[in-house]
Amino acid sequence: MMRYKIFVINLKRDFARNVFITNHLNSLGLNFTLVEAIDVLGLTPAVYKELVDEAAIAPKVKWLTKGAIGCALSHLKVYEMIVRQDLDYALVLEDDCLLDNTTAFILEDLAHNLALNEVVLLHYRSWKTIHLAQARSTQLTGKYRLYEPQKPYSLGSAVAYVITREACRNLSGFLLPVRGSSDEWNRFLREGIIKSIRCVYPMPIDTADFKSSIDYVPPGSLRGKLAAFIDKNKIFPAYQYLHYRRRKIKRKLQKVELTD
Repeated sequence: MMRYKIFVINLKRDFARNVFITNHLNSLGLNFTLVEAIDVLGLTPAVYKELVDEAAIAPKVKWLTKGAIGCALSHLKVYEMIVRQDLDYALVLEDDCLLDNTTAFILEDLAHNLALNEVVLLHYRSWKTIHLAQARSTQLTGKYRLYEPQKPYSLGSAVAYVITREACRNLSGFLLPVRGSSDEWNRFLREGIIKSIRCVYPMPIDTADFKSSIDYVPPGSLRGKLAAFIDKNKIFPAYQYLHYRRRKIKRKLQKVELTD
């Protein structure tokens, strides 16, 4: 029998997310391990320099923020745990996930369908329409199927995915020093770090409506401070508009077409 676990990444100072994800997964009866995320703000300059390739990230600094770097280091921390515990595979979750009662069944089904060195996305997004090939799909529980994306280079998101031990081992040897984000699946595929990437559709895991903890908008900027103030104090109607805008962007990034 294949061995797997569920790992949830949570930033210690983000107590609201900790409470949310703990209560949510407990309500579904899922056993999970909470992993403390790497907080880059708590690293000394010397440690940061050792862990991050600053020259490589310089051209990407607009989107590869300190939060995104911490996210990459946190996912690496989970990969090392998976290898160390000799698990066959694992479900890796970020702390704003919304699951349902089919998750456990999907995980059991995937045990019989995973390649040796593979990542299966249960939540994904792309700036382009995501095309999934019906001819190369595999039936999972209920309405869900496992698909090969026709153009995997456009896929992003590390919110929720299943990863095999072999993929973790390869990524553990590749990701340091950090030169990119945790969800550069195309790069990992192109460079042979992972051999396969597939998607479960319909998308079985969604996200709750939290403000991003990666801080693509600098928190110290006027815009960042204003957004944080509106979010914290739920200022009407700006708060409602921010949430509407997030939902609209999410829908735009999750357009899927099934192809022959």
